[in-house]
Amino acid sequence: MNRLRGSVKWIALVLPMAVVSCGGADSSSEPDLGSADIALTQVPADVLCVHIVAQGATRTRDRFFDVTPGNGTVLSMNRLPIGMVQFSGESFSVPCSATGMMSVPNFIADAVAVQIDPGVVASVTLVMLRNGRADVSVDFEGECEQTGGTCSAMSGFRCCAGLACDATSQTCRPPNFGDITAVFAQSCVGCHGGTNTRISLVADADLYNRLTTPLPPTVPTCAGMTLVVPGSPMASFILQKTAAMPPCGNRMPLRCDDPMSVRACLSDLTVALISAWIANGAPPM
Repeated sequence: MNRLRGSVKWIALVLPMAVVSCGGADSSSEPDLGSADIALTQVPADVLCVHIVAQGATRTRDRFFDVTPGNGTVLSMNRLPIGMVQFSGESFSVPCSATGMMSVPNFIADAVAVQIDPGVVASVTLVMLRNGRADVSVDFEGECEQTGGTCSAMSGFRCCAGLACDATSQTCRPPNFGDITAVFAQSCVGCHGGTNTRISLVADADLYNRLTTPLPPTVPTCAGMTLVVPGSPMASFILQKTAAMPPCGNRMPLRCDDPMSVRACLSDLTVALISAWIANGAPPM
């Protein structure tokens, strides 16, 4: 039996992990052609399931593996086709049994081609990159006001995405911290009030520090995440948490995407406002 040994590498991550295969043993009426032992190292804590796909000219093999952070290990695949095989991978923040057609991977790897020949040990490296996502707001010229434009209610004009309407001057301007705390007051503090033991979003003197400091262990599913990373909307957990399929825990506001819930998800314009504030350095004033 030919044996293929390779490795899957995660970029800029810190933890190795142990693995248990999910879904039972491979079964096929075709004879064993090749096997792959794929080593996992430096895998992050928010990965609970790994999916590896091996696509040959005539057949495709794939396996789901439940994983547990903590130790390095090897994923084994067999009955692989001989010849040029495309290997790809993805991972999920939930157990394999909870994944489905609508599941969004938190890491993905581009396919790499590996020649598998009888009696030859090949090497496979998959670089797993965090799956960045974005909600895109589009404004058409003439339909919204840029910085300095009029935005009073009587004018009928609104500010373009990423801008706020100044209540005093009635003109559009970049968002400030007050605009963000107003969003929290309207959509968040009902649950994340001053008595919330996980994270309070009440506009007190310590709010900015709580936003820009990694979440404490009292937030067990998302501990270590930072809600606001000044200058980096993509790295700011608050934007991931308010989007569909967050990397950990539930989407916020809680159950906002439940048709039976009275809570509303943040609008695209509100998300764009928070994103613009963060991109501008998240000024605390």
